Amino acid sequence: MRRTLKFDGLVYARSSIKDSGPPGEAEILELNPGRRDLILRETEWPDLFPGTLNLKVDATSVTALCEIEPTFTEPPVTYPDKYANIPTKRGGYCYYRGRVKTAENQRADVLVRRCVNPHKDVVEILAPMKLRDALGVADGNTINVRVRGNVTEEAVAEEKKPYAGPYIYDTDGKHVRIEGANKGAHAFLICSGPSFQGIDRGPLKFCWTLTTNNAAKACMPKFRPSAMICVDGADKFLYTVWQDPTVLKFVPKSHPDKWLWNSDLNAPVGKRVRDCPSVYCWDRVNGFDASRFLTERGCNWGNSKRQKDRNGVRGKRSVMLAAMKLLYVLGFRHVYLLGADFKMDDQHKYSFDQDRKPSSIKGNNSTYAQLQWRFEQLQPYFLAADFNVFNCNPESGLTAFPFLAYDEALSRALGFVHDWRAYCAGKLEATAGLYESKWYVCPQCGANMRLAKEDCIAGTASCACGRPITEADRKKFAKDQSQAMIDS
Repeated sequence: MRRTLKFDGLVYARSSIKDSGPPGEAEILELNPGRRDLILRETEWPDLFPGTLNLKVDATSVTALCEIEPTFTEPPVTYPDKYANIPTKRGGYCYYRGRVKTAENQRADVLVRRCVNPHKDVVEILAPMKLRDALGVADGNTINVRVRGNVTEEAVAEEKKPYAGPYIYDTDGKHVRIEGANKGAHAFLICSGPSFQGIDRGPLKFCWTLTTNNAAKACMPKFRPSAMICVDGADKFLYTVWQDPTVLKFVPKSHPDKWLWNSDLNAPVGKRVRDCPSVYCWDRVNGFDASRFLTERGCNWGNSKRQKDRNGVRGKRSVMLAAMKLLYVLGFRHVYLLGADFKMDDQHKYSFDQDRKPSSIKGNNSTYAQLQWRFEQLQPYFLAADFNVFNCNPESGLTAFPFLAYDEALSRALGFVHDWRAYCAGKLEATAGLYESKWYVCPQCGANMRLAKEDCIAGTASCACGRPITEADRKKFAKDQSQAMIDS
């Protein structure tokens, strides 16, 4: 299995520029001429610049780099006697073919180097030329690093183990403990198909709803969704949703610094995702494998263009896959699909205003076909995990999940009330007497009722079984707050 790793690093000057620091790359190359020969032989570069570009990186990036097989390795090298402990401490070096890119889009093919016993927040970059000059970077600049390679056997074995979390983070990368918060609950996943416009959307304001991408637009003005999930750039999605604190936003961990766009003003707004309320981040994972989907790290959204499913199809990533995993992580175990039409033509595109060219329509239909296959693979694992998904569109092209009528889905989602239609119409939720009466359990027949103190004192209170109820009885046979009947 191959993986592409991207991460940012901060350029900094190492301590070797000071007289008191350990030797730099130029001195080490003189002491170890075999290093230059090894690098030039492996890379076929015409030359090697005698220095490195040093980057401060996040510790998680170093951990991820360690999960990729290096292009080649180097045993411990010779250091001056004063620093003889360094090679033993570092244990040799691992080199990776890679690419670096600046904010100005200056690029270079490079080698990325780490110690076998890695520094938790440092990598070095080597190249045929002096990268500071070639890229125009200085201390404090940020550059992006990309490495691609085979995943190590150890990492593959580790990935196959059930992942216990964390899954959800704030925009600063800190764990937010909301996994499982909706234990066993019901949710509607609202996709972008035009069939969503043909249902009575009013009752959904009483349910938990997750919309994909811009499907929140089709919910208005009937209701605002509980949450939104996206995978693409932040400027593609509604500014009002980003700014609405009542809508939870679930975005990839790479999104906090992406800029927003106001489509009503057709202008940027000078705000980033991290400036918005109610934003949560998740790991966006490539490499679809049905057997690991519910237990792997992060939210899988399909394959990259280079990755194939077991049926030989490349790519086909979708926010809908990530939405399914998110709902599972949040604890929902009953999911009802709306707008999952899985077919598109020139007359039937989205439930909101968005055009599609013929080539895009063809591409979407191709993705739907592959998602149908993926969900067929996932369904046995969903059922084994008691994760129950139903499609509420009887004409949908997605048949991997059983059909359930929309009214029945509402009945189940609002199963905590005896009449969901009356509840949605505002005719339930009686409050009269809740504070003025006490919960009473008849010791003779076990009936439950609520009794007012005044009725018991007046002698007008009695159970349907015929037992009169005095004020003393009302207190003695009341239920306490733990719902345990007081022993008579």
